[in-house]
Amino acid sequence: MLSKKPNDWLKIGLLVVRRSHLYLGLLLCPWALLYGMTAYLFNHPSHFSDSNLRTISSDILEQAGFFGVGSPDELAGQVVDGLNERFPEAQLTLNSQSPRFDGDFFFASAQTDSKLVQMLIFRNGSGGSVREQLEQKKDDQPAAPFAISGQSKPSMPPPESQTSTDDLTRPLKLDKGLDQGIDKALPEIARQMGYSDIAGSFKLTSVPALEFVAKSQDTEWRVRYDSLKGTVAARPVDPSQPSKQFGWRRYLLRMHTTHGYPGEASPRFYWAIIVDTMAAVMIFWGLSGILMWWQIKRLRFWGGVTIASSVILASWLFASMAMVTQ
Repeated sequence: MLSKKPNDWLKIGLLVVRRSHLYLGLLLCPWALLYGMTAYLFNHPSHFSDSNLRTISSDILEQAGFFGVGSPDELAGQVVDGLNERFPEAQLTLNSQSPRFDGDFFFASAQTDSKLVQMLIFRNGSGGSVREQLEQKKDDQPAAPFAISGQSKPSMPPPESQTSTDDLTRPLKLDKGLDQGIDKALPEIARQMGYSDIAGSFKLTSVPALEFVAKSQDTEWRVRYDSLKGTVAARPVDPSQPSKQFGWRRYLLRMHTTHGYPGEASPRFYWAIIVDTMAAVMIFWGLSGILMWWQIKRLRFWGGVTIASSVILASWLFASMAMVTQ
């Protein structure tokens, strides 16, 4: 072996790499298939669904009188005006940073005797879906001195403040809030989807939140307004510590779990296309790898042992994970 030429060692090294690539690919094939299939299911929640999920077309929304929501800038201006009227000492002004909606969907639900019917409707009026599933709840936690909790037991106002308890709890409702248009259209949408018997029972449970930056005296606040609940939460903007507002780890984890088409041509829409592409490629890698291995006759035995071991291990892990995640 010591007398081999450098070129021979290179060939041996490449052979080891190719065999390692082959056997590791065979060993991890079930996981490649799993990740590919689950990525596809994440991106297309209505496909192969066991919750009787159906699509709501844009025509149904238009017939019900919902054509999407307007600009976040206009709504942010109304929120600031409403807060200044209730909290004159705050003297809020909009920051140059553009307001945005945090969320692309409206959610509504209605309870029957045996099930909960939930609707998801795109913010831009391009469509949505309706399904039957268990109820989920989410609470907000306002924190700023001018925050509005909408709860009976608010945080105490700061010392020497003229803010009343009623100001901190009474919901801030706008004449043209996000929930107005969709709320009026819900009964007609329900009838169009075949839920005439409970059309009047549907209630909005979630709307896209509005986020913007406003300045109160010498402090900048990142404000979050929930049009449905009439709540306002805010946290100080600290430019000296940007990691509190943006961290690469959190950002990458959110990138990894972001899925689904938002209903409009946005970066998330193109990201969803890449997710579908990766799902197809991973499934292709797994299946084509098995085909390529089978064509090498001298490796069929050990490759078969590797695949069999992988299937046994994967089956055990899948079954065990199903038990601990129920």
